[in-house]
Amino acid sequence: MRSSSTASLLRAAWLNGIAGIPSPLILLLEPSERCNARCPFCYHWREAGPGELELDEILRVLEEAWELGCRFLYLSGGEPTLHPDRLEILAAARRFGYEISMTTNGSRLTEELPRLAPLLDALTVSIDRLGIEQDRLRGVPGLFASAVDGLLLASKLGLSSRINMNLYEANLGEVRGMAELARSVGAGLHVRLLTRESSALDIPAFELPRAMEAASMLLDLRRELPGALLTPEPYLFLLSRGKPFRCRPLSLLLPVDAQGRVYLACPRHEGTKDRVAGNVREASLSDIWTSAAAWRFREEAASCRPGVDCYSSCILDVSLLAGLSGASIAAQLLERGLLGFFRGER
Repeated sequence: MRSSSTASLLRAAWLNGIAGIPSPLILLLEPSERCNARCPFCYHWREAGPGELELDEILRVLEEAWELGCRFLYLSGGEPTLHPDRLEILAAARRFGYEISMTTNGSRLTEELPRLAPLLDALTVSIDRLGIEQDRLRGVPGLFASAVDGLLLASKLGLSSRINMNLYEANLGEVRGMAELARSVGAGLHVRLLTRESSALDIPAFELPRAMEAASMLLDLRRELPGALLTPEPYLFLLSRGKPFRCRPLSLLLPVDAQGRVYLACPRHEGTKDRVAGNVREASLSDIWTSAAAWRFREEAASCRPGVDCYSSCILDVSLLAGLSGASIAAQLLERGLLGFFRGER
């Protein structure tokens, strides 16, 4: 991790954990919900519609988030390669000085990467199944081959990359094969257990006992294949034992969706967007971040007992860092914790 990134991480963790001042470090920006896939465990494409942020509004979000302290940009969606202003957004973020990671389904990478790669620090490609099963799962013929070709091109262009694998019962036996695929294309592998956002859809979430078994299996795989699995050890350790943690939303992570909503990134609420701190079209990010609604959500989370649906890296890792967990901070500085795998470090 760069020295400036380390300093930003430690400062944000100290402000959140000691001073009690919510200080964001990561801007999670979803410029569009539009997507060419129909993943059964994702709600984003179901939200796609009119009224998305205009380019000038997105650029203002980048500026205001930087002023608040964000130094990492996690560009997601929807499918970000479909956004008409993707190059302008990334170029502006680069000018501010963000370290930038983009998540994509990989369908358009071979045509997009020559232009996008110079504007990215890291790339995440979502692949959940091997071969044609990936095409069937996400409803895009040829998707698996396109994603693999895109990862090979990323490696050729010198861009750090990872595969993000959403784990559920049907693909649990494919983790080792996915790790081998990641190695063959010069990428790392991050595994994320599917949680409550999938519970009302076609793919059920793991119940806690089974999730604990899966996390234990992943811990063993981390030891067996060093460097292959990027899923942070503190996350897997806590989940494998079902240990509770204090959730700290709207601390290190600042989520802004395509409609301009600063929402609670909680698997119990984000799919319905029934916990919104404010809208960037109506107030500045600074005012939203310090609003009564934002503070109420933080206070509610302090008394909320996390369930298995809360053991996702973007929630657990952020919460551990904001709570000054020594093990989690060590994972950031010494190996490849949350910020490391956002950047694709291996």
